[in-house]
Amino acid sequence: MTAHDPAAVRDVLQGLQDAFAQAKAQRLDAVRRLGRLRPSGGDDTARRVLAEAVLRREAADGGDRPLSQRLAVVAAEAGRARAARRDLSGDAPALALADEIDATWTDALATGDRLAAGLQGRADPPLAAAFGAYVAALRALHELDPGAGAATVGAAVDGYHAALATLERAAGL
Repeated sequence: MTAHDPAAVRDVLQGLQDAFAQAKAQRLDAVRRLGRLRPSGGDDTARRVLAEAVLRREAADGGDRPLSQRLAVVAAEAGRARAARRDLSGDAPALALADEIDATWTDALATGDRLAAGLQGRADPPLAAAFGAYVAALRALHELDPGAGAATVGAAVDGYHAALATLERAAGL
């Protein structure tokens, strides 16, 4: 059995937190650059809607309301961003920034997967499994369909809370 390495646990938790903080900074930078683009056809409504949706999503995600309430706002804003993105067809610079914004979540979750894999062999197997399950629960939250019903959102929230509680117990937090 692998010995519990508190530094390994601290490192992966900090690494995941850093990955999501970096992703947020990258999204905000992309939104600023989106705002500086010159309208290609004289109308920048879709760009503005996309930027506002991303900013509202960030605000909701970082709020202190219960997770299920924050997710409802996040999902609604993701739907608005998706619609704005469709309206950007043919606007290559804006679409490139929209892709960059989308990639920030994917990249942060991929970092979580790498951290979980790296924890294998450095921590007790139940702790490594708990961290992997936590990353999977985060992925489930981030990949919720904007039109997901209350039951689907509730299941994702419950899964996240269960994974977090398991991770905290396994890590002795």
